[in-house]
Amino acid sequence: MIIVSAAALAAAGIGVAAARQPPAPADPSRPVLDALGPQAYAPGTAREGAAVRGTGIPLPAGGNFNGIRWELVDGDIPAVQVDLILQYNAACQWLRAWRRGSASALGVLRRAASWTALRGSSIADVAAEASRGRGKGLTMMLAECDAGHTREVAYARRLGLTPST
Repeated sequence: MIIVSAAALAAAGIGVAAARQPPAPADPSRPVLDALGPQAYAPGTAREGAAVRGTGIPLPAGGNFNGIRWELVDGDIPAVQVDLILQYNAACQWLRAWRRGSASALGVLRRAASWTALRGSSIADVAAEASRGRGKGLTMMLAECDAGHTREVAYARRLGLTPST
């Protein structure tokens, strides 16, 4: 089993670009997620599995999960970790969209606190700080997300995939 740190999550990046309509809530029910496939993925199959598992996760315009470095993970990736990586990565994309002035980003960030993999995390505090325009957690998460995004862009391009914005 692999344990993924917050920094590793920020370094991750695959997915479905959001439409120009209000994003749907993420987080299909646990039985739906469990029915989506195996409970662990080998690095060579994680990208395909994550594409299925990430279908209900909203992303901002230009968002995708193409830069997640699934192929570089050592050992199988439990489905619960795939969900965590996808949801954290989506929250990072929405946080960057918030900084760019997206009108819907703050609402999605607030809802992200209820996504299964992010419940109990600091995302609710980060969203509250974003609504105030400042805060230590906000600053720290933006720094992690920016560093991860830089790695994701390089990795997606190396694979010949379109990086997220």
